[in-house]
Amino acid sequence: SLSGLEAQLRALDLRYGWVRDRAQRRIALEADPEAVAGLRKLEGFTPLGRCHALWTLHHMGALDAATWRRGLADEDAEVRKTALRTGEGLFGTAGLEPLAAIEPLVSDTDPAVRLQALHSLGSLPANERPLALLLDQGRAGDALVRQAVVSGLGGLLAEALRAETARTDAPAEWWSELAAARHLALRAAEHPGEAAARLLDFALELPADDARVAVLEGIATAQRRPGSQRVELASPHPLFDPEAQHEGRVSAVLSRLRGDFTWPGDPRPGGARALTPEEEALRARGEALFAVSCATCHGAEGRGQPGLAPSLVASPWVRDAEDWLVRIALGGLTGPITIDGEEWNLTMPGHRHDPRFDDETLAGLATHLRRSRGNAAEPVAPSAMARIRAETGSRQAPWT
Repeated sequence: SLSGLEAQLRALDLRYGWVRDRAQRRIALEADPEAVAGLRKLEGFTPLGRCHALWTLHHMGALDAATWRRGLADEDAEVRKTALRTGEGLFGTAGLEPLAAIEPLVSDTDPAVRLQALHSLGSLPANERPLALLLDQGRAGDALVRQAVVSGLGGLLAEALRAETARTDAPAEWWSELAAARHLALRAAEHPGEAAARLLDFALELPADDARVAVLEGIATAQRRPGSQRVELASPHPLFDPEAQHEGRVSAVLSRLRGDFTWPGDPRPGGARALTPEEEALRARGEALFAVSCATCHGAEGRGQPGLAPSLVASPWVRDAEDWLVRIALGGLTGPITIDGEEWNLTMPGHRHDPRFDDETLAGLATHLRRSRGNAAEPVAPSAMARIRAETGSRQAPWT
């Protein structure tokens, strides 16, 4: 005898989850205005039904401030948590005052509600978030609480890191989590190298070694995230000065972090061994040759030019010097070839008969390419150049 709408509302309270989900979806998709009034009568449902009612109102765009506040005050913890999640879409509504409504739930008796309250506070506009409250919770909380706080500090991480590293009662793992989040945010900046340098400056200026180690550990943790790439700074950073004297723990973390940073002219990209004076002299000769010959097509920074030449940055063609790089430099290369998913169908001329490409200078060129722009491979000896030149001397056509 129930009407179709009344039956659907009653179905939100039924035992079987499949039925409840189907009812919620149907009510939300049909968007019957008469359903809104029934859904807002939360007291007519069981706790499970009240959760479905809140989600249905949310999907219909019909959750109002009064119903939201009743959900926040519900006796059931799952309903309170659901109200927090669904109410985030109301933030920005005139007169809502979400901070005043959510803040008491940070101290809720239920840990899941407390955790969701922190996440919801993080969804407020940056200028409305209670930074002091969030930092108090992160400093004293467990790993899940710290994660919830950090996830809501977007736009405030620099201020948060400064505030927390100035305290003596903050645990080191909390400093590290803030630093890791800050580094990840800076890597997404327009100029990530410049931004990362500012964070390294911050670590260098910290007066306490404990805080400095924790911040550097946070950067190292961020660099271990999947998809991370070496950060290219504009110039050497004082933290990586081999002549600098650092406290033992600082020195240890810097030695692990060194391979994640490089800069133009870096003698040890990726933490590679330093070149000998003889190898460095050859590399300098090769760098000069690159500037007057190779840069015409590959660009001054080796990043390639559209339709002209591919990038040499972190290229496997550069890393495998003896099998590919030197043979191509001597004999040339004609396409099509695919590099980083892009097809190139051009011809690079060989330099076998160019007197500038003698064995020593060619070894320096290969070493320069393998020790710059993010590459960190071993140098190449002139003897290897002579051997390859002899092995390929009879070849006339470019490589394919």
